[in-house]
Amino acid sequence: MFKKYILFFFIVYLFGFIESFTPTSFFLKKPSVKNYNITQAAPIKLEYKLFNQKIDHYNFQHGNLTFKQRFFEYSNYYDGNGPIFFVFGPEQELKEDYINNRQYEEWAKTLNASIICLEHRYYGKSIFTDHLTTESLQYLNSDQAIADVAYFITWYKKENKIDDGKRWVGFGASYGGTIAAQFKIKYPHLIDIIVSSSGPVSPELNFFQYLEIVQNTIISEVQDGERCVENIRNATLEIEEIIKFGNHNLLKDKFRLCAPLENEKDFSLLEFTNSLVFMDTVQYYDSNKDKLQKICNILNNEFKSSLDNYIQIWLEVSYPNVKCINVNYKNHIEIWKERNVDHQSKAWLYQTCTEYGYFMTTESKNQPFGSLLNLQFYTDMCQDIFGIRNMIPNTKWANDQYGGFKINSESIKSILYINSSLDPWYPLSFTPNMEKNGINTLFIKGHSHCSDIYKSSNTSSNEIKNAHNSIFNFIQNNLDK
Repeated sequence: MFKKYILFFFIVYLFGFIESFTPTSFFLKKPSVKNYNITQAAPIKLEYKLFNQKIDHYNFQHGNLTFKQRFFEYSNYYDGNGPIFFVFGPEQELKEDYINNRQYEEWAKTLNASIICLEHRYYGKSIFTDHLTTESLQYLNSDQAIADVAYFITWYKKENKIDDGKRWVGFGASYGGTIAAQFKIKYPHLIDIIVSSSGPVSPELNFFQYLEIVQNTIISEVQDGERCVENIRNATLEIEEIIKFGNHNLLKDKFRLCAPLENEKDFSLLEFTNSLVFMDTVQYYDSNKDKLQKICNILNNEFKSSLDNYIQIWLEVSYPNVKCINVNYKNHIEIWKERNVDHQSKAWLYQTCTEYGYFMTTESKNQPFGSLLNLQFYTDMCQDIFGIRNMIPNTKWANDQYGGFKINSESIKSILYINSSLDPWYPLSFTPNMEKNGINTLFIKGHSHCSDIYKSSNTSSNEIKNAHNSIFNFIQNNLDK
């Protein structure tokens, strides 16, 4: 997901260069991986390869239809005896960063392992349609993606004459961590060990907990954090009062909007757009500590009103150097329907609308971002974009298929679920207080989304260094079994 490598990033559209700004991916906050720039003496160069993958694994009438799926393999450390590290590609293009700043590359050196990564269907260059219409997206779901991996591994073992005794270790981060854990449940014989970093276990239609963690992180990590949260709450309440009394031109002028807000959908979109900077900054807090403190310093300026401070963040931090910001629901829907819309963003949007949900509502009282982001707003948006009536994500199917929090499988004993205390996604995964039936968890205090996947350095915290030791010990102990 990642022109700017932000894990749940949002796509922007600039009309007339910097004349107007449309935060198009309004509700598409992803559980994705952010690639930090880590200095390395000699970055590894990779050769991408292509594999003939089935388009449909479950309809034998389509058995001969294939597409070119990309993968890479890096075998410089492999001595023939070590394990194979398999990296589950998430909802983004396959890149060399999947080796160059990842801690498992260091472990591959130690264990003389080979590293393979398969790009996820519909992302990057592993796509078999020119335009993402609702019809062409029918083959995009977790079941097909997981079957891709099974088919690939079976082919790879045969192609490279790898016997069934070879040990495989799977790694996945964020959505990739979700797919990795689900794969172990469905195909336990193909991969021996899974390390799932910040991967949601259970799809959730109404993900109200996300904004609760955003609030908690601001309170716990920022100087005068409680006052900052209270000022956010006061500002959003004032915005909702202005909306209530119909003074839409006032909001247009204050927020530098391209046009006045027209209806409830516009009001909800404004509220979501206001919260994006807080979502992104907290989700990647490890690299945004100074930014979050700066935002709260602006909000806590006692010489201006909460609303004026809130607007200053909107204009100077969220959308600087833009003549006007387009917050119009109908316009957003039309952009998503365009054939040339960013295909990776639309693919992930489709997955959330059909299977995962992850809709970050303001239906909890334990958050300061208002009350206008309800579940109906999100489900209506899915229906309007994809043209399917009553389009509600089938989260029950996914939880029934893979177990969710109720999972009871022998396979989970070789899965390590890793989460961090400041990550807004951790409520959807296993944490130590939920350990049961052999579930292995690691909870990293004081860090954010996917904090464990990056290489240790001299500046890494003790929590990260200890986490890396624990992960490596988990891998070694299971390899020795």
